Formats: sequence, C-alpha cells, structure tokens
Amino acid sequence: MEEVIAVCGQWLLEKERWMFHVDKRRGSKVIPVTDNTNFEDMINMVYEDYRLDKRHICIELSYMLSRKSFLKLTLDTPPVRIGNFRQLQGFFRHLKSDHVRLCVEVTCRVNRKTMEKSTHGGVVNQSDHSPAEDSDTDGERFDYCDDSDGATSDDEDFIAYGVPPGVDINTRKWHTPKWSQAFCPVM
Repeated sequence: MEEVIAVCGQWLLEKERWMFHVDKRRGSKVIPVTDNTNFEDMINMVYEDYRLDKRHICIELSYMLSRKSFLKLTLDTPPVRIGNFRQLQGFFRHLKSDHVRLCVEVTCRVNRKTMEKSTHGGVVNQSDHSPAEDSDTDGERFDYCDDSDGATSDDEDFIAYGVPPGVDINTRKWHTPKWSQAFCPVM
C-alpha cells in the first residue's frame, strides 16, 4: 500500500513555467492507494476526503513530472492530467520512483443561466438555481421574445453582437474569467 499526498490548488503559467498554487484553506490530504486502485475509486476518495459535493463541484487530478524528467523537456511543459485508469497507473509508476504529489483542482459546476447572470454583474447564489431551469424547450425559450431570433425591443447593446466569448467588450482584450473563484462555496 502506498500513500498519495493530494494537494488542493490551481495551476498557473508564470514566467513560462507552470506553478501549482496551493489552496491553504483546503490544504493536503494523505490518500492510501494500491496498484489496483481504479480511477473512479480515486476520484471518490478525493471527494470524500475533501468533503466536496459531487453535484456542485468538479475536480481534476494532475501532477508535475519530476525535476529529473524535466532535464529532457522544456520549462513550459504543462502538468500531466489524469483522466482515466491508464493515466492513474502512470502516476502510480512515477510515485514509486520519484516524490510526486497529486494536484487536485477544484471548480464549480455552473449551469448556463448562472454563467449568463454572472457576466452581467449580478450576484449569484447557486442554491437559487434548480437543474430544471436548464431544461428549456425551444417553445419556452422564445415565449418572452418579440422576434424568433431572441431579439426584443429592449436590446440596445449592439456593440456586443459578433464579439467572441472571452473578449472584454470595453477594452477588446482577451480574458479568462475564473469561475472557480467567483462561484465556489468555501468547503
């Protein structure tokens, strides 16, 4: 039996190098594993140990290769994401030969209407939204519109039309909103 050190935080690219910023509130956990631990069990153990709600929280597992491995790679090599059993077994092999920690990134599951409200500056409380809100049919979607394309007489912000998502309308610069920081409840 091995012990995996799981650390909660977020990967950021700083000065052409990937750095893992630890979430001090969630910290680290020791998770016992064997060579036969499957991916689903690992995910469930992380959810359980960090007391995360699967209905509202997504996790992503990853790790950074050892310094010895980086001698052959460039500094901007991204972290290795773990998304299935085979990739988890690769992590276990690295764990036996090097000191590697399991990095856990926590993000919130945000429904479409919650994201639309957040882009308009409204305060969002996830408990106010039910899963049924996301199940609009085509008929219901256009009931409140004057036109079949969704336009109403109140639409005055014509500058936003045709601007791709991720572009700040005022400055015309690309940005990436940090949904996890804006919507995740403190666990």
